[in-house]
Amino acid sequence: MNRKTISRSALFLTAILLIGMIPFTAAAANNEYVLTSINHIAALSAVDVKNTTAAVLTVPHDYPARTVNLAIGLDIQYDTEVYASATATFPSAAPSTAIVDGDPITMTVTYQKKGSRAYYSTDYKVRVVREKLPPAFEGTISKKITFPGTVRFTAKDFTDLYRQNGGSKLVAISITGSTPSFGKLKIDNAEYVLGNLIRLKDLEAGKLTYQATAAGTVSFSVKAYQSGDGLNPVGAVTLTIESVAPHDTKMDIKAATTQNTPLQFSSIDFADIYKKETGQTLSYVKFSLPDKLNGKLYYNYGASTNYEGIVTSGTAYSASLLKQFAYVPDPAFLGSVVIRFTGFTDENIGFNGSLTIVVSNRNASDINYKTEKNSPLSFSASDFNKKSRETTGKELSHVFFSLPAASNGTLYYKYESVSKYGSLVRSDIAYNVGKEPLLDNVDFVPAKDFAGAISIAYTGYNVEGTAFSGTIKITVEDKSFKSKYKDLIKKYPWAADALQYFYENGMITDESLKKFRPNSGISKGDFILLVSMAFDLEPAAVDLPATGKKDWKDFFGSKEWKKWFEQFDWDDWEDLFEESDKKPGKKHDDRKDKKDNGKGNGNGKGNDPKGKSSSVFAFSVNGKAVNNGKLNNWLRFMWALSSKSMLKCSPKSALSRQDAMVIVYEAMKEAGITLLGGKANDLKVFKDHNKISAYARDPIASLVRAGIVDASGKKLDPNKSISQIEAYVLLYKALQYQNK
Repeated sequence: MNRKTISRSALFLTAILLIGMIPFTAAAANNEYVLTSINHIAALSAVDVKNTTAAVLTVPHDYPARTVNLAIGLDIQYDTEVYASATATFPSAAPSTAIVDGDPITMTVTYQKKGSRAYYSTDYKVRVVREKLPPAFEGTISKKITFPGTVRFTAKDFTDLYRQNGGSKLVAISITGSTPSFGKLKIDNAEYVLGNLIRLKDLEAGKLTYQATAAGTVSFSVKAYQSGDGLNPVGAVTLTIESVAPHDTKMDIKAATTQNTPLQFSSIDFADIYKKETGQTLSYVKFSLPDKLNGKLYYNYGASTNYEGIVTSGTAYSASLLKQFAYVPDPAFLGSVVIRFTGFTDENIGFNGSLTIVVSNRNASDINYKTEKNSPLSFSASDFNKKSRETTGKELSHVFFSLPAASNGTLYYKYESVSKYGSLVRSDIAYNVGKEPLLDNVDFVPAKDFAGAISIAYTGYNVEGTAFSGTIKITVEDKSFKSKYKDLIKKYPWAADALQYFYENGMITDESLKKFRPNSGISKGDFILLVSMAFDLEPAAVDLPATGKKDWKDFFGSKEWKKWFEQFDWDDWEDLFEESDKKPGKKHDDRKDKKDNGKGNGNGKGNDPKGKSSSVFAFSVNGKAVNNGKLNNWLRFMWALSSKSMLKCSPKSALSRQDAMVIVYEAMKEAGITLLGGKANDLKVFKDHNKISAYARDPIASLVRAGIVDASGKKLDPNKSISQIEAYVLLYKALQYQNK
């Protein structure tokens, strides 16, 4: 049957609908069968109404709506030999919209016979129904399985291919074909008799299975039956099952235990190893136990008198239960045992692997390492060699690693970055002393943002082949500012980003934080030091005022400032400040730093070369000062500010909020940062804007316009002393503006 496309472009009206244009007094009902057919653009075909006033229009089965507006897209036909005109209308009291599969609606046809001036009418009852298609069962079902193995069918395998349409629900299937030599269908664990009906509820219970015993491909025909008819199938689909041998892999997991000591499988991440080796997700495992196991393999193991059962060959065990397994060696056994297994995916595809367990009477003491969050850690062959000598009396030859859980971290070989490394460490590869692959090139990289303690088991072999077991214990420390100083962050959440920024860039240290008083004021000298370092200006010549003075230390005219600067040994300061690649705002390459395996190499003494500074800010990175350019840059700042009376008091005196903003503004200019000029209106957001000194108005307005000074507050308090924590936030916002 050809279906019509529902489109406005298909609209045709042989008889023009003149709704509302028929003279009211002209139409008299005489109910002649005036029409020959009725059609609609939504219908499959026209309906013959030569001898009836009842019409049923059929829309396609997949018609998208629940209603049809018959006033739009209607086509009526009549005998033009008898009738001069015929027009369809819908009474104002009756709707023109018919509900699909609902009640009929009334359509009035007003007509005029040839040779007559009178108008007459006939009421038609028009109903719209949906096309009734028979149920259908079409398509193919394909399954792939590793032998020996079982695939379990679900009801969804079959219901997905069944379309009920106008029929009844699927209630049963039957399967026909030939039983192959390499497998068989089973229903409720008994061999299925081909052709018998299988009820839907048995499929829902997972009772239909196929057991593969060898390689091969078999196809069956599956018929579907609807409710109320168990004799006539609705349709048939093809079921194809392919059984293949398990895939061989290099998955050889190494593990070790000491004599008469159970090996808990909780120390082996089967799922992670399987994923890394095959790229697939482990669903279940079948073990093939050796004839001479020299012990027992238990599941749900708790102790020698508390376990659920002994693992048997060929039984499927869920991957989620493997951590409850344990191998318990015989009391006198020393040596190694190989347990082969096949790991299966959810699609029943198997991958072969093996578990080698070494049982020795030698157990090395732990190797302990420390590293920081998100920082790689290099293993040292000498650490393992030391354990070999302590445990076996001989030099180390090589080591096998048990792989850590991916959620904790990853072992790499020749690691440089997450995108550049030699390879992933494998549990079946020996890492050697003196030859490739070298143990010295093994690195542990913590998972992103992981912090905590993890253990990695290893099996070592000395030069004579004697095995010993050991554990690497790694502590991943979270030394981030927000982690170490949670109480400070909790109290000052609005300053958290600023404090962390300066901490990570070495301008705040653990030592300086011992003296940190967030709400206390900051001195002029300390803030100038802080600003100078933060903007890291290049050395530049100093233009002294036209006073004829040659000694810049005498330039300030303030004994307090001179005394404050003379506490430093300028040669030492300039040497320290000459070179450094760790600056605020500059990317630092941590790979250039020597890995210290968590031992640290900072002296914790800050950056004061003579230990004389009274500053609460100890600007240092691993005991060395951060480069901020040569000291004469500081003179440039002070000269720029001197006309504003900044240097006419002690460097230890408190700094006002407006003067701190002026210093930041001048520093940004020295750093070549362009700021849009502020306007007087920018300051009017502050109720106390009239208290801002004249020299500070333009700089502060510029900082407000740039968003560096927050304009949401009601007051600026320009003459109030700026606190230490406020100073950091102000400077941080300026640096963030610089980095935009």
